[in-house]
Amino acid sequence: MPSVKVKIAEDGEILLQGPTIFDSYYKDEKATSAAFTDGWFHTGDIGTVDDEGFLTITDRKKDLIVNASGKNIAPQRIESILKTIPGISQAVVFGDKRKHLVALVTVDHQGINEVIHGKGWHFKNFDELMDSPKLRQYIKEEINSRSKQLADYEYVRNFAILPDDLSVESGELTATLKVKRNIVAKKFTKLIDSLYREEESPVKANA
Repeated sequence: MPSVKVKIAEDGEILLQGPTIFDSYYKDEKATSAAFTDGWFHTGDIGTVDDEGFLTITDRKKDLIVNASGKNIAPQRIESILKTIPGISQAVVFGDKRKHLVALVTVDHQGINEVIHGKGWHFKNFDELMDSPKLRQYIKEEINSRSKQLADYEYVRNFAILPDDLSVESGELTATLKVKRNIVAKKFTKLIDSLYREEESPVKANA
């Protein structure tokens, strides 16, 4: 909108200012103070503005990962890249206050079957596939290939494959199918921690 000014804060948050932006919360000075800085409204969204002035929203600020070096990382962007890998249905990235990123991924049965047939792999059943070094190597190579557009600190260094999709019923997704990152992190704490112990093999996802 022509009347609305947009700028990006140092941490990547989208700030707005203009006559159509509300100026306060009703009878809530604390919330108003938290939402505005020098007349700029903090949207809670993370984004970028390109050279032509187009705004792209990339994540929610509450989902931002701040790694051990203080770098702000938008996980949804990285997760979107991981989900372009044939055979991967879901991906959740972690790394807050850690030295690098790790991910939990789930496998799309139909998609991974197409990969298997294309590569000429043979497995007795799905469980054998899930434990196969071939599958891990395939996903690792795909992650590396598709991460070239990312900064070095945005690379996923290790991952684990979950046996089942995340779901609303299990409390891992909202009704609109958004990942409840804190719930997933709590449920799979041991598994995530094991991904940072590089000298050890990741623990089983159902452990």
